[in-house]
Amino acid sequence: MLLENSGRTPLFAVSTWNICGLDNVHSILGDKSCNKDFLDSINCCDIVILTETWHHNCDFTIPGFKSFIQPPKKLNNLKCGRDSGGLAVLFKEEYAKYIFPLKSESNFLWFKISKELLNTTLDIYTCAAYIPPETSRYFCEDTFETLELDISHFS
Repeated sequence: MLLENSGRTPLFAVSTWNICGLDNVHSILGDKSCNKDFLDSINCCDIVILTETWHHNCDFTIPGFKSFIQPPKKLNNLKCGRDSGGLAVLFKEEYAKYIFPLKSESNFLWFKISKELLNTTLDIYTCAAYIPPETSRYFCEDTFETLELDISHFS
């Protein structure tokens, strides 16, 4: 269901949020997937892209939403510390037949929004991305080149 904008064009709300751990028990918000403020914030959106989820479980559920998950990664040579990154694309259940995962890598999660959903002439290709800081051990020099190649591919 698309929202009306003063009778002109439909609105479709997309949000992105660096969540700093979806189920981080050490955070003041705890498990955000059960936090009322978090749920209230995302319920007004049609698509929510979460970065730095640090979440390995591909089965997490938020009522009213479907999801695609890209788990975080941990470098093999690290013995301690948390994982880096992790992505989740949440979208309203009613859009499940219009939104499709296309490609996932450690820091990217590509998905397609069907032209039928937004009543456009072309599908919309979208990338959820988490790019670690340049000073991080998880930063990869090839990140932007990979992203450029993917953009060319999906253009």
